[in-house]
Amino acid sequence: MMDVLGGLLSGGGHGAAVAGPYIADRRSGAGHLLIAINIASLRPLGDFTAEMQQMIASWKASRPRLGAQAILYPGEPEHLHEMMTRRDGIALPRDMVAGLCEEAGAIGVAITPRQLAL
Repeated sequence: MMDVLGGLLSGGGHGAAVAGPYIADRRSGAGHLLIAINIASLRPLGDFTAEMQQMIASWKASRPRLGAQAILYPGEPEHLHEMMTRRDGIALPRDMVAGLCEEAGAIGVAITPRQLAL
C-alpha cells in the first residue's frame, strides 16, 4: 500500500526502483506522502498512545527473523538515521559535493570537497 501511496501516487519510485534514502551515492527514488489524522477526533488520545506503546512493546518482544539485528517499528529507522546524521553529519554524493563546490566558486567562495566533510 505504501508503494502505491508514497510511490506511484506521488510520482516517486516503487518496488526495486527505490534504493532508500540512506545510500549517498545513488538517487533514492523515494516518494513522499503526508497524511494528517486528528487521532483525538476518533478516540481519546491517551488511550491510543497507551495502546500504541503496548503494540510497539509486543513487536519489540518478538524474536527477530534470522539475520536481523532487531525489530524496528515504522518510523524507527528514520529516527535512528536522524540521530546518526545529527552526530556524524549528512553523507552527500560526490557529484553533489563537486557541484556545491563549483557553485560556491561561481559566487567567489573558494571551498574544497574536503572542507565540506567537517
